[in-house]
Amino acid sequence: MIEHYVISGSGRVGIHLLTSIIDSAGVSAISTHDPAYSTGNDSITALIMADRRDTFAVVMSNLLVWRSNQPTEYKKTIEPYTESEQQFRLLYRFHKEYLPKHDLTRPYGLVEKFYYEDFVNDHNHVLNRLGLTAVKSITTVPAPYNYRDIILNHQELRQVYENLEQQ
Repeated sequence: MIEHYVISGSGRVGIHLLTSIIDSAGVSAISTHDPAYSTGNDSITALIMADRRDTFAVVMSNLLVWRSNQPTEYKKTIEPYTESEQQFRLLYRFHKEYLPKHDLTRPYGLVEKFYYEDFVNDHNHVLNRLGLTAVKSITTVPAPYNYRDIILNHQELRQVYENLEQQ
């Protein structure tokens, strides 16, 4: 029987939304950016790994968070700016290396991977796969910005991304 749900993701992959979805079923969920996080008993722990299919969007979203220091509460505007290729590459590498750092030989009670694109507009996708039923409402606030409006050199960074993906 699962007693702990640990939601792990690199950042900007929906771990706070996943936590809210699971919490809505009346069970406790813990979100972390530490792939080695432990509840102390893996056998009663569900490891929920979060990702996004659109890696470029993850990196761009992370760049905005680093710039604004607003990962979940959005109280200030972000003025348009030019992002460095070096920072883009750093956050790209961090994201790509994150999930493989999980030790899947640990005896978890359950391991699941969810993609943001599958649950952002369909919370039942998560609940159904985990065999849970919502007993309270889910409250989250989506980020109010779009990188296309803020990161002036997003097209150049898209080319950097395409080159990195080809390596």
